[in-house]
Amino acid sequence: MSHCITIGVIVVAIAVYPLAMRVLATKVQPTRLKMAELGNKLVKSDTITPSQRFVLGSMMRDAYDFRIAFALAIGFPVFVFGIIFGLVNVEEHSFPDTEDFKKFNSMHSLSIATANPLCFALFVAEMMVFAPILVPLFVFRAKYSGTKPTDMMVLANVQIDRSLKYLPA
Repeated sequence: MSHCITIGVIVVAIAVYPLAMRVLATKVQPTRLKMAELGNKLVKSDTITPSQRFVLGSMMRDAYDFRIAFALAIGFPVFVFGIIFGLVNVEEHSFPDTEDFKKFNSMHSLSIATANPLCFALFVAEMMVFAPILVPLFVFRAKYSGTKPTDMMVLANVQIDRSLKYLPA
């Protein structure tokens, strides 16, 4: 009897998940379009470096890619250890602390969460697990090196973009 219930739950999940994804994607589409418009504005800005322009372009290309949330969920623990042991240089990809970039980053996060909600939920759970380690580390580094926590997210996008070539499309 319990096997029948398990199989029933799996069948319902397989049927409902794609429909829920479609509804979610439809609801988020206006935000994705605003993100693209803002991203184009930021990319054309003469206040950002070529490295920053590359990262923004990468984030815009990856906004619909379901593999991004998967890569975040798999790669985040490795990235955390890279930060802890100083193997990651965030200054190279530091962004101006502007409202436009904050808004773009938030819309990008919503977009990739929509593309793969299950993996993004796992990524968020991992962030909560590592937050007691990372928050004091970010505060310490910000105090002595001038970096910002948003720089860490930008660098994560660069690392993910570099690793995506190994994942199947």
